[in-house]
Amino acid sequence: MSNNLFEAANQWMNRPNDQRFWGLDDLFTATLGHYESHAESGDVVTADLRATVTTRGGVGLTGREGKVAQLSHYGFGQLSQLAGSPAEFLRKLSPELATQCINERLAAQDFGNHRSSLLWHEGQDALTLRALLTPKYTRVWNCDVVERLGHLTAQGWKVPPALPRRNDPRARPATLADVNNVGAGSGVKIKPGDMIAPGGAYASDHDLFVFLIDDSRRIDDGSEGGLCRGVFITNSEVGDASLRIKTFLFRGVCGNHIVWSASKVNEVSIIHKGKDPFGKFLREAYTLAETSLLEGASATEMHIRTAKSRLLGSSTEEVVAALHKKHIAPKKTIEAALLEAARDCEFNDQRCNPFSVWGVVQGFTALSQLQPFGDRRMELDEAAGAVLALAG
Repeated sequence: MSNNLFEAANQWMNRPNDQRFWGLDDLFTATLGHYESHAESGDVVTADLRATVTTRGGVGLTGREGKVAQLSHYGFGQLSQLAGSPAEFLRKLSPELATQCINERLAAQDFGNHRSSLLWHEGQDALTLRALLTPKYTRVWNCDVVERLGHLTAQGWKVPPALPRRNDPRARPATLADVNNVGAGSGVKIKPGDMIAPGGAYASDHDLFVFLIDDSRRIDDGSEGGLCRGVFITNSEVGDASLRIKTFLFRGVCGNHIVWSASKVNEVSIIHKGKDPFGKFLREAYTLAETSLLEGASATEMHIRTAKSRLLGSSTEEVVAALHKKHIAPKKTIEAALLEAARDCEFNDQRCNPFSVWGVVQGFTALSQLQPFGDRRMELDEAAGAVLALAG
């Protein structure tokens, strides 16, 4: 069974038009605008916060100074969480009743000396609360993340072309320039003349997602067409997601951004805490980028050839015993990974031995993508990395 990635496809499927951008330039302009229009307050005493009905007839927030701010959708969710009430339930109530419920729940809690950190957005005619977090939260601006990706685009990386998802007035026929750098063997089913629209670069008032590929330097892994490099980057300025970079090799990507036959999947995730999470992200994530994204194709090809030639055993039993002895994973997990390895090797490359380091890595990676929970996926991805290290 092929190991496909659907994160970018889910973004393509669900994002509204105003959160979709053609590429990093448009994305940077939008995220920089969010940064320049913010008016961030200092920490406030949580016990001073109260919900109120705004002049627009919605639920707002006020503090000791009496200034009223309307709430973003995500800000309302965070206020509801602070009050210990389900946001989904409160959204169904009238603003007056929702305000009363929130204030009763806030008054019933003993916040003591607890403080909250607020992020305001200064609009033309209103002040909007975008985030309500603890002072331990350290913000990383989306525009800073996007700006740092410029070094990748300078080396041939690009947002892959996307088919129109909705009635987007920006949709237009693809030109040769739109698809020229993608390459005939990448599996992208977009040709000159096909309709394309913004996609692959997304930002909202609460999150960021970027999908980049490099098809200019294909990697020969022994299969027809070879492999390309890809990366997902996520962030949130308001606590909705960690700062994350996920790198991988892949055979193809469609116009709906399903990534086909991914391998060598690596991920670094940084939580927004501490003095300098962005600095930590740059150190760890870009170390990963240097090895996974910017290394020469010849080095990657040599690593793959070595991993393919190194056998871990001649049978399922031998491989399970060898990997279990090295504490890679429980036996049942290794057996499940080997089953996926056999399916993957049969689907993609008859010359790939499922008992090789490379074959087993594909098995663990494929098994990881079947898991619904992030912590379990991370365990399996770490096991895949430990197996790959056995190739030397």
